Amino acid sequence: MKKRNFTRLFDLKQSHIDYRVRREYIRNGIATIFCRISSYNDVITAYSAKDHEAVNLDFIEYLRRAASFISDECPMVLHIIEDCLTKDEQKIIREVISYELAYDFGIVEQEE
Repeated sequence: MKKRNFTRLFDLKQSHIDYRVRREYIRNGIATIFCRISSYNDVITAYSAKDHEAVNLDFIEYLRRAASFISDECPMVLHIIEDCLTKDEQKIIREVISYELAYDFGIVEQEE
């Protein structure tokens, strides 16, 4: 019976993941994370109050998981696909995401 080389299998799997990331996320050196939403509350938690909105934790986890495959040097674009938001809701989402996720995704450097 032939012994399998599991280290080699893992090496192949890693190179396959790297290839998929380059193929599906990165174009011209810019990583794009696509996200389809069906309502405002897919992004903004239903428990937040007006003028004190917060990003939905499931949405944050989705972004973190998707970004974990992308190198820190690669700029990212979040492409939200929707047909359910008003202009005001779009503006709120843009502002809240920029503010709340600035440190997580390196938009703003943390002060020491």
